[in-house]
Amino acid sequence: MTQSAMDSAALIEAAEKLAPLLRAKAREAELARRPLDEVIDAVRESGLFSLMVPRCYGGHEADLDALLNEVNAQVEEFERLGFLTVVKDPWLIENGFLTPTMKMKRTTLEDTYGPKTEEWYGVKKRVVWEA
Repeated sequence: MTQSAMDSAALIEAAEKLAPLLRAKAREAELARRPLDEVIDAVRESGLFSLMVPRCYGGHEADLDALLNEVNAQVEEFERLGFLTVVKDPWLIENGFLTPTMKMKRTTLEDTYGPKTEEWYGVKKRVVWEA
């Protein structure tokens, strides 16, 4: 599917078609502690990897609100995100946010951002930018 030819409705449809595969492979990916090649290939083929890529580079140039819609279209209602937060910190191995194998350190994320979540919920915006 060509990225430039897809409109918002087509992107949502592509995300909805991926949902059963994502649910079916979730446990296996969790045990592997990484996304499965089959899932990565399916997302790539759907055109969703280029959601945030500028149009001049062949992407959809979607904004973060559109990204939130696409993510929420792929998951069950109880799993949906209320908002996205763009944080100031780069997530690097050097500053302790990632392991040497590039996995997020959950405790570091919870310790760093946990105290801020009530404030972010209170803003009542779909995209929150960390101050």
